[in-house]
Amino acid sequence: MKRNVHAWNDRTQDDEKREWRVSKFGRKWTFQSKVRGEEFWTTHDPLAFETLVAFRDLLWRKYQRRRAPYEDWFEVDRIVKDRERAGEKVPERDPADGPLVLDDED
Repeated sequence: MKRNVHAWNDRTQDDEKREWRVSKFGRKWTFQSKVRGEEFWTTHDPLAFETLVAFRDLLWRKYQRRRAPYEDWFEVDRIVKDRERAGEKVPERDPADGPLVLDDED
């Protein structure tokens, strides 16, 4: 996989498998997702804050394994902090749902 493209899987609220693809061209990040069975990718703009935070965590884990550059993580972390300063908060998760798990497709 290219250095500036990241992918992972998660589940929708309806328990459908969803694939995410994030690419970076220049300084612009593009977030796309597709639920199993869909033909086309959906571009997310604006992006849900919870997804951005999950992506930042994914990038951190990839950076620790030398699969992503620190600069990418730092840039996404700055975007998250800017949105936090603007008043956005990650919705509280029900502990009964368990931890948020992203299937990294490194």
